[in-house]
Amino acid sequence: YLALAIRWGSSNRTSTTHARKYSRYMYSYLKLLLDLYPDTVLTPNQHGALHIADLLLRFGPVPGWWMFPYERLIGKLQKIKTNSKIGSLILIIYKFN
Repeated sequence: YLALAIRWGSSNRTSTTHARKYSRYMYSYLKLLLDLYPDTVLTPNQHGALHIADLLLRFGPVPGWWMFPYERLIGKLQKIKTNSKIGSLILIIYKFN
């Protein structure tokens, strides 16, 4: 069910059919997950996934508005050790350009 939900939700085109099938498969996946593992507590991401069908209808295909590549870049930038000296880091970058 999860693979089918992803397929319908991340298509390069969207329609009410895409949104409806995404919702059906995502709900089926989460229901099966809870049936198989009754002690499972759903996460905020799993709850958020239930809202993607509405976003498909409002904003169009997911590849046009998702932010995963940017979030990954922000994560990499946050790991750079600056020792709280952002100004000197900017000067170093400026000198090399």
